Amino acid sequence: MNGIADLATGQQHALAFSGARIIPISQPEIENGALVVQNGTIQSVGPRQSLNMPDNSRVIDMTGTVIMPGLICAHSHIGGWGGGDWSGPI
Repeated sequence: MNGIADLATGQQHALAFSGARIIPISQPEIENGALVVQNGTIQSVGPRQSLNMPDNSRVIDMTGTVIMPGLICAHSHIGGWGGGDWSGPI
């Protein structure tokens, strides 16, 4: 594992992903949003300017990116070249 996803899996201090366009599952899109993760769990999501981030959080600038909290991509090639290509819609 490597990259930003690895940072969010079980860190002691909160990570604040800030400045991204956030597309939540059950709420309207947030253009300049922030998402706070701690111990592998989403703690809060909202507009960057109004979201209180923990004092000890590590802030990562995500300007120009899209975050879709709660999205699970079931597409996989584990176990062979076909993998998720043989699956049906969920």
